[in-house]
Amino acid sequence: MDGRYQKIIEELSADRVLVDEPMSKHTHIKIGGPADLYFEASTREDLIKAVQLAVRLNIPLTVLGWASNTLVGDKGIRGLVIKNAYQEYEVLEELEVPEGEEKFEKADTRQVEWDEAKPYDFRDLDYVETGVPEVLVKVSSGYSLPAFIVKTLNEGITGLQWFAGIPGTIAGAVYNNIHGGKKLFGPYVKKATIVDGKTGEIREVEPDYFEFGYDKSAMHANQDVLVDVTLRLRRGDAEKAKWVHTEWARRKSVQPQNSLGCTFANPPMEVTEKMGYPTPSVGYFVEHVLGWKDKKKIGGAGMGRGYGHAAFIVNDDGATAKDYMDFVDLIKKEYEDRVGYELRPEVFFVGEF
Repeated sequence: MDGRYQKIIEELSADRVLVDEPMSKHTHIKIGGPADLYFEASTREDLIKAVQLAVRLNIPLTVLGWASNTLVGDKGIRGLVIKNAYQEYEVLEELEVPEGEEKFEKADTRQVEWDEAKPYDFRDLDYVETGVPEVLVKVSSGYSLPAFIVKTLNEGITGLQWFAGIPGTIAGAVYNNIHGGKKLFGPYVKKATIVDGKTGEIREVEPDYFEFGYDKSAMHANQDVLVDVTLRLRRGDAEKAKWVHTEWARRKSVQPQNSLGCTFANPPMEVTEKMGYPTPSVGYFVEHVLGWKDKKKIGGAGMGRGYGHAAFIVNDDGATAKDYMDFVDLIKKEYEDRVGYELRPEVFFVGEF
């Protein structure tokens, strides 16, 4: 064994570092080969120590939360994999209503008829939450996003209700600047703590550090690791927010859970309009143009098989990363051949394939 690996095992404790651990046991889609070393960080100290140790020893480092949109290759991941399970939060400060804000809260809380043709209709759930006090909440990077949303709503803290139904951690929400309906996560960030992936230095950063874009941040291009983040939330109408949270999750329930989310980013509207498709969703192309929903399968992977949404590649029966990638390549080829546009995967690919 590489002497550096042995050093990791010694410093992080032999009973906590797993050798050649199958990542299929730790990824949302249950796919992935072995990690050379696997360590679960359950505290702030765990996370910082493990990251700094890997940086100091110059060992390849991968930090994962739920791995809910990450495909790990069949040959696994070299170096150290840290499972970020650090979960803590605290309310730091309650502020006044921002000066000049007028109270504006509008959401139709009537029972909504289920429309299978428009499962993601968001219009009646969208509102601007102003005219209510702000609340600063500090939360650890490994905190479960679904659990954190429920916890804050139960304590009368609102703002994150639109991110219902998204699996993952707070780190994933920041890293990808996730979207819920028309809301993006980035605007909620006030400041954060990171470990510099090159030096191991702990730094406090402001929101502009992240360079948030649609479904992306600057962390896609660097090796920094998020430790915790302070969010600017609201002391709003918790009952209305809970209704929005529940209703939005219900409408998204057509999304299969044994997947990595939508496989591809939707193409530009001009591409959709040129082809005369009613929606930019790649799921429409798969289901209505290719006719593959519930029918097409590669190995153990299916496209929308047995579920209400066809934009997801699912692990139906012992799928491998190769099965998944073969599906990705095939759909990209079909789309480019028929539409003349190259689809961009939204899934992250980690490790060796």
